[in-house]
Amino acid sequence: MGFFGFWLVAKGVSDERLRDLGLEPRGQGGAEGWTFADGPRHSSDDMDDLVARASAGGGAAVGAYVYDSDAGWVFAAADGGLVAHVVVNPESAAELGSADAGDPAGFARWSAAAPQPASVESVEEVLAEQWVFAEEGVAELLERIGLPAPFDPAMQVYPMTGVVPIGGEPFVPPPSPPAPAVGAEGLGGYGGPLGTMSESVLLGSVPVPWRETRFVPGIAPDGIGIWDREQPDGPIATFPATSRGSSRLHEELRRLQEPIVAELLELTGLGGFVRPSQLETGIVQLVDRLLPTRDARFVVAEGDGFVGVWDREHPAKPIERFSLDDDGRSDAESRAHGLLFDQQLGTKVVPGERWYLHATPATSVPSPWQVPESLRERLAASLPPEWLESSGAGSVEEFIGSIESGTRSHLPARSWLLLEEGPDDGWQPAWHGTESGGWYLYEVPTGGARSLNCRGSFRAAEEARRHAERLQASGDWLRVPDEVPRTLLETVRWAALLEPAPN
Repeated sequence: MGFFGFWLVAKGVSDERLRDLGLEPRGQGGAEGWTFADGPRHSSDDMDDLVARASAGGGAAVGAYVYDSDAGWVFAAADGGLVAHVVVNPESAAELGSADAGDPAGFARWSAAAPQPASVESVEEVLAEQWVFAEEGVAELLERIGLPAPFDPAMQVYPMTGVVPIGGEPFVPPPSPPAPAVGAEGLGGYGGPLGTMSESVLLGSVPVPWRETRFVPGIAPDGIGIWDREQPDGPIATFPATSRGSSRLHEELRRLQEPIVAELLELTGLGGFVRPSQLETGIVQLVDRLLPTRDARFVVAEGDGFVGVWDREHPAKPIERFSLDDDGRSDAESRAHGLLFDQQLGTKVVPGERWYLHATPATSVPSPWQVPESLRERLAASLPPEWLESSGAGSVEEFIGSIESGTRSHLPARSWLLLEEGPDDGWQPAWHGTESGGWYLYEVPTGGARSLNCRGSFRAAEEARRHAERLQASGDWLRVPDEVPRTLLETVRWAALLEPAPN
């Protein structure tokens, strides 16, 4: 799930007026006199009206709504009237049913009222980019007109850059932990670690203490920066202390760390390899089990102008190439996953007992989730009547009831396997039922072996069976026939074809 939420920044409006509009002020950002605010809204339907009302009385306002990090709508208003709007990731917005790309020229004209006017070309440059996270595009646009959101690099979480809170309570950031020991002695101008840093950093899924890394981020005299221990007199790169500045810092830090990650993931011996894939985390999630990339036979990485799939057993060149864009990366990941599925499961021997449950038909069951009492109280105190009316709920209790009654689990047609494989520290389940052991529980969607899900490993068969019951698995466990080959792949393929249990 991506980011859902909105924020608004207005000039010449009091905190009291913002609260009358159902918003909660969050303070000033980088421009004096402009107040940021948000509130319990989860739709862009009334954003234009809200922004216009916030600008009434000779003021100015700009507001943004982001849907699932896919697209963002930015509205600008002055003196109570909407002036213009623009769309970040317009192609994604069109897929969501909003084909209007907005008015970049009108937005640029409105920006004359902002702390830093932007040209039409500058606005169009932001809107022309396909942003992986639409909220980043919105932040970039607002920062170009001199309206960076409140940001403190020493804080653990930054206001206006995370999940928008439900209700009107003031934003209170969690306390930052004590500054980690990053070995900053001798780094010129180093003002301290960023609030989001801990004692170590994950490089290709390997935790490495900051004091042992060559490149170290931190607070610089005029913003935030990156230091190189081999050039310690000062930061080698600096960025503004803003949301976008933080994103750009981490992009540059990732680029600097690429050679280290490549070594840790053992990618440097691949012919034609240039850098790790942008999607690389150091862990491959295969059937809900976690396989370190360095142990995976098939890997995805970038070459010179392409995304490739390599076979470690034939490393001289990639076995397939794809376009160097998001679609190409996705296609390469899908291809590598299929190859790895057949290879990894095909070589995994199941030496012990094998049990199965007949396939069950697809069903939908209520989820046993209720809104916690503390959240009920917050919602009752903060949800404005006008918002409840616009959402179709007559009261807070009706709204909460719609949440609880609408929460259901949709279960596909599937069979179950319980296999005594023995412990495997190199390919652990993503989720454990109890303490990990040698018994593995699998959910096998009917007809789709590659949709296999591992539901945990257990010390004993009975623990696994009890866990399966909690996952709506029922019936008598039967032994897998001996004629089914004893690899995980063949066992799963056999289970994917099981018919429902006879009546």
